[in-house]
Amino acid sequence: MTERRIDWLAVAIGALADTLGTIAFSSLYGVAAAFVAEAQHLSTSEMEARLQRPAVIIALMVIGLSFTVLGGYVAGKVSKVRQVLHGGIVGSVGIIFALLSWGSAPLWYNIAALVTVVPCGMLGGRIAENAEGKSSAPH
Repeated sequence: MTERRIDWLAVAIGALADTLGTIAFSSLYGVAAAFVAEAQHLSTSEMEARLQRPAVIIALMVIGLSFTVLGGYVAGKVSKVRQVLHGGIVGSVGIIFALLSWGSAPLWYNIAALVTVVPCGMLGGRIAENAEGKSSAPH
């Protein structure tokens, strides 16, 4: 593989790390929320109101974006070249998921997700690049 090509397998593995990590965390969070609701005898509407608080939404966004950083890192490590680009492509895959879930969160969340997901993937790629001590710029 030449340095000018995109390693789509690396992108797929990175996107999978991002997606599976996000799904696993979300599932665990959902189970924990259900236990809390049950323990505190909360109604469904009371629990939904708690989950819609801005602090909760922001925390979940930060965690989700952390998995995007991880996905970008994985893509960068697997590709071994142009790590930042590969991480950015992983972030671009996140845009697709953000658009698919557009109506399920507040507008500010959707906009923030769209604006931050690619830079987070690129950050993961940059971390992978720095870990190898290489530049993603063509030589």
